[in-house]
Amino acid sequence: MVISPPFLPPRDPAETDASWFARAMQQQLAQSQEVGAQEGAFPIAAQFTWHTGLHLTAPPVPGGVAPVRAIADGKVIYIRQPTEYTADPVHPQNYSPDLKTARWSDTGCVIVEHSTDIGTTGEVPTTFVYYSLTMHLRAIDPAIKRDGRVYRKDILGQPGKSYGAPADIHFEICCNDEQIRKLTGADPTWAPPFKPVTPTRNGRTDVVFGDLFIYLPASTPTLAEAPKAGDVPLRPRTGSRQTLGKAQWVRIRYEKGDSLISSLDEEGNAIGTGKSAKDFEYEFYKKAVALHKLVAPHVHDGQSCPSAWYELLRFGRNLGPDELPLDAVHWREIPTAAGSLWADLNAVGTFKFSDGDFLPIAEWKFFSDDTDYLDQRCQSVNLRRWIRDPHPDNPIRDSLEELGKRLADEKIRKRLKRAVCKFPTEWDAATIEARNRWALNPQERTPPVDKEQWDLFLRHAKAMCMSDLPRAYLDAQWRFHPQEFVRVMEHIGWLSLDEIAQLIPRNSAIEKSISWQHAIDRLKIGTQVDGGMPRGIHRALNISLRKYGSSQSPVRLAHFLCQCLVETGLLKNSTEKGDEAYFRKMYEVITLDEAGQDYDNLKGIAWRMGFTSHMVNGQKIIYARTDYISLRPLKVQKKAQELGNVNLGDGARFRGRGLIQMTGHDNYASYGSYRGKDYITDPGSRLISADAETAADAALKYWINAGGFNGKNLNILADLGDLMSIVEKVTRAVNGSLTALSERQELFQFIIFLLGDGIIEPSDFSKKKQNIKYEARTN
Repeated sequence: MVISPPFLPPRDPAETDASWFARAMQQQLAQSQEVGAQEGAFPIAAQFTWHTGLHLTAPPVPGGVAPVRAIADGKVIYIRQPTEYTADPVHPQNYSPDLKTARWSDTGCVIVEHSTDIGTTGEVPTTFVYYSLTMHLRAIDPAIKRDGRVYRKDILGQPGKSYGAPADIHFEICCNDEQIRKLTGADPTWAPPFKPVTPTRNGRTDVVFGDLFIYLPASTPTLAEAPKAGDVPLRPRTGSRQTLGKAQWVRIRYEKGDSLISSLDEEGNAIGTGKSAKDFEYEFYKKAVALHKLVAPHVHDGQSCPSAWYELLRFGRNLGPDELPLDAVHWREIPTAAGSLWADLNAVGTFKFSDGDFLPIAEWKFFSDDTDYLDQRCQSVNLRRWIRDPHPDNPIRDSLEELGKRLADEKIRKRLKRAVCKFPTEWDAATIEARNRWALNPQERTPPVDKEQWDLFLRHAKAMCMSDLPRAYLDAQWRFHPQEFVRVMEHIGWLSLDEIAQLIPRNSAIEKSISWQHAIDRLKIGTQVDGGMPRGIHRALNISLRKYGSSQSPVRLAHFLCQCLVETGLLKNSTEKGDEAYFRKMYEVITLDEAGQDYDNLKGIAWRMGFTSHMVNGQKIIYARTDYISLRPLKVQKKAQELGNVNLGDGARFRGRGLIQMTGHDNYASYGSYRGKDYITDPGSRLISADAETAADAALKYWINAGGFNGKNLNILADLGDLMSIVEKVTRAVNGSLTALSERQELFQFIIFLLGDGIIEPSDFSKKKQNIKYEARTN
């Protein structure tokens, strides 16, 4: 799922992600005269009526304000062209709720249906469909057509006015009953606040992303100090330990290598001060290997391997196929009211979840108890109780006046960001009168609306509402806070088939004229040639990216994928091509005569791969023939030693395989030790290229334990940013040299534009863009 805000202002290089996001989705600053809260708030507006979306103000950009863009790929299912502005004070769009001034509201509207994958159950993708509606557009881009396809960042139109507020839009996100279950993995039910809910099972495994949440029962074993270096991480069969004594939750977040752990009581209140561990995520591999070494002498073969321990550290549980001891211990330092202690996060009775479970402890609340759909006022008893003054001695705390005042409380506004509410759209012209008739009732509104006010309101409402809204949108009555939805969903990191197919350029220096269908086929069914890409690499790649945290950010993902695409010829080959002589001369030994022959062949591999030159002060210098002949055998010998290729035929036997073309005896052996399997002898060695999950996992394992980076995690480099100098450093760590550096840098720019929030297209982007719309336009 790739998603971004509807406004994409230029990003200051020194600006934090949070600061940029706040500018990109800035809520209208004008305050309601009734309650003091911001106008156009979600999900409750003035007079305690349901409000389907949020009013956002377009950020300034050079030359004006930012245009409105599609937040994700999708299909346009509805367009209403805006009415041209007029200063006529009696025009129904010149209206304000206070009736004191004539304030214009634009009527341009676009609704997009978005369909994307957020995970998988076996080979069946977890597909989620939702809708975005943008209202108050003063102009709609001519390229936007009903039933046409749009891609993320495509311009939908220009922001208009809402009650005179300039550059303002109403923006909403919603889905139907079936899709809310797909998104949350369960039937959304009301969980009363301040009433602990004790879990009885682990969370979902099809969708796992973002923060981890681990429930610790009162019986969770604890230590006052860190476990000793030689302690075996298995639960003791006898003896007793100190225990937590009181149930609680632990929340774990990883960001740019660091780990932040916070503790929550069963009601969601913070306990103590969060514990931060710098570079903890970068060290997962080393920690996993160390834990396995401690356990290995105490379990049967195959019951433990570093890969399984790695997942325990990453997710708090083992999601993959590799086996973990049933009594494995996961000690982590957690905050307490008095400081901190060490707790076993894998103890009996612990249960593990992620942001993908939309837990009450993570402040998610679902409201569907307002069943009077012909009354715009919020009649949800649960929501009212959630908002009201918690002090029971306040005799008027349930009155609408008091509830309305609570909406101005910043704590309530923050709480409502994770309120997901079910109620009908406010834009349906057929129900306008019924939904708003409460305003005529003196018991509902003080003072009630008189006939003149009512007639003016109805004229305005009918001009703003629509009578031909699509049924799919009308049925999508579960509504999200738009800011929070985009912010949270940005971290899912799972790419749908279409989204990842777009990352394969249609034309590039690596291969020309790859059609959309070819891109899809490579990801689904493979290339079906000898040494080609295996079937199902799309799913396998997503699983491995999730496991190793490389989909946590667009920059990480772009760094990894640009390397894979070059190494595999745009996902065409999972096995390095060549004959016996090629592999010997590349990875074992090359004679002086052979080096001379390679130098003389201007179309041969030595020239194509850049072996005949080197960089001096940023300039490419061609070796003299004699220098090349003397240097090349020494370089091949050094390469063979680095790879552990000591036997005749090792070059061919341990040729480059998998998504990152893992090469050499020692890399194969290291991966086998990591997975607890034999990848040295056939058929094991061939699985690295023939089995999709192994091909992807082996590539990511190398990524977090790169031999060309002294065994360190390449995300350390990737997290430094999107500079071309970083691509160069990653390339050297992956490739051992700078072979095809320009192609890798070009692909990085292409991918980061598609995955990131930048709006300046790289050169020749339109010629390389790979998507259905482009195919239809050019064929």
